[in-house]
Amino acid sequence: MFEGTSRFRLSNGLIEHYAETFDRGGAFVQLGYATPRVRKLLDRYAGQFRVSEVVREHVALRRLEGLGDGGWVSPDAGAAPGRGAAG
Repeated sequence: MFEGTSRFRLSNGLIEHYAETFDRGGAFVQLGYATPRVRKLLDRYAGQFRVSEVVREHVALRRLEGLGDGGWVSPDAGAAPGRGAAG
C-alpha cells in the first residue's frame, strides 16, 4: 500500500495527458528491497528527474518570477562521490 496522486489534463472533455506520482521508496521497502538497493534506485530516479524538461521549466519559471530556484542543484554542478545518478 502506498500513497500517490494522479493528474489528468483534459482537452474538450477528453484526457489529453495523464501522469502519476507515488512514493517509490515506500513501495520498494514494502517489496523487501535492501536499503542499499533502495538508495541506488532512488538516486537514479532523482538524477533522471532533475534533468527532465518539466523540472527545468519549473525552475526557469520560479527564477523568472523572482522566487529563486527552490534549492535546485544543477546536475551539471557534479555529484558527491558515490552519489551519482548512474549509481
